[in-house]
Amino acid sequence: MHNYNETDKRIHALSQVLAKAGRSFVPKQDDDSHTNLSFEPLDFRVYSRWIETPKGRVILSLNLLNLSFEWQSESKSIILSVPVMGKTMASVEKELEEGIRFMGIENADFSAELHYEIPEYPFLNDPVAAINAEDIKEWTERRRMANMVSDELLRYLQVTAEVRIWPHHFDTGFYTQVSSKMSIGFGWAMKDNIAGNAYFYMSGYSDGGVDYSKVKNLPVGRWEVGEHWNGAVLSLSDFENLLFHDTQPIIIGYLKGASNWFLRA
Repeated sequence: MHNYNETDKRIHALSQVLAKAGRSFVPKQDDDSHTNLSFEPLDFRVYSRWIETPKGRVILSLNLLNLSFEWQSESKSIILSVPVMGKTMASVEKELEEGIRFMGIENADFSAELHYEIPEYPFLNDPVAAINAEDIKEWTERRRMANMVSDELLRYLQVTAEVRIWPHHFDTGFYTQVSSKMSIGFGWAMKDNIAGNAYFYMSGYSDGGVDYSKVKNLPVGRWEVGEHWNGAVLSLSDFENLLFHDTQPIIIGYLKGASNWFLRA
């Protein structure tokens, strides 16, 4: 489990390059969604968003199988591949800028600092090291799970939303209105002080506020009610050692218990 959380940090740091592509070349949105990302388990990539160029639409991705950034066309053809192992992120960004110039788009601020900060991981300024294949496999399995669970919850609620990775805190999830008076944010978060491990979270938002003093015990998971954040959490520690068919009832119990409370709050 320690390796999963460490891998999360490594991919979080690498993915900031993708956020820079969105920040620099995708039309800006008030909610900052032009910078968010998508994990695609079919080809083991983390994607930014489509970018319009004089030579057609392109997208920047992080290939997790060979740890390289790749500019791709709409046909999935690779325009430019930049391996990252053994290089600093500054040199990687410089190489990626060559592809940007080739595609004929302005790149004045691509390498500029982002408008938020991520944790000061001790490896940030070091040349990028290899990530163990088994650790990549576990990371992709967990993030694929996050995609699937998010989609299942949206179907249960009968609403739609984009399931994306937000590059600041690196959580996979969504925010959407679920009733005339309630919206929820749901996702899979990195390890932090809330759960002491990676975890699912769900929080409610309404114009009149949510009265968390009325929460009832969940069948699975727990409520976190405090000064900085309120919501329902389910830690990876609650199911990480279980087989898939044993995990499903736990996750379903958490999803239904938490979302039903918010719908009726």
